[in-house]
Amino acid sequence: MQIRTLAYHEIPLIGAINCQETSMQSYNMSGILTDTPYKVNAWEPQKLADFILKIEDIYFHGGVVLGAYQEARLVGIAVLDLQYISGFRLHLEALYIDQLYRRQGIGNIMVQKILQIAYEKEAEALYIRSPPSQNTVDFFSHRGARLAERVDSYLQALAPETIQLEIPIIR
Repeated sequence: MQIRTLAYHEIPLIGAINCQETSMQSYNMSGILTDTPYKVNAWEPQKLADFILKIEDIYFHGGVVLGAYQEARLVGIAVLDLQYISGFRLHLEALYIDQLYRRQGIGNIMVQKILQIAYEKEAEALYIRSPPSQNTVDFFSHRGARLAERVDSYLQALAPETIQLEIPIIR
């Protein structure tokens, strides 16, 4: 497994990552686990095109786009927007690990690399918009995430169904 910064021309390879997920439980906006199932389907063409444009924009504005490769196949990405939000927090725009490669430590390594970059940029926390899936929220919680003390209203409005989390960066 190789984790490295993606080159611009590699960003469209994101579409090859199988981002599907099913969770029998999900969290509500208050962070309470409910018996509501949650499902993420495969990339829809327009949503993928919009997402790629967003990642290219972050890339051109100096953001960090990491890729995890298994041989020649892109199996994971982590994207950190380096524009501070609501104080000195940096936003983890995306973390996707291919369904076949989950639970192998790839996401953990990528989050650690992103946290190190955020630390070097003197951020006070890493802000995360997480889908309400139990799997995803629990993944971030096990890495120190908690409900965000200050919800960024702009990012909340972009995806109101997401759970706003943050991982404090300890100095």
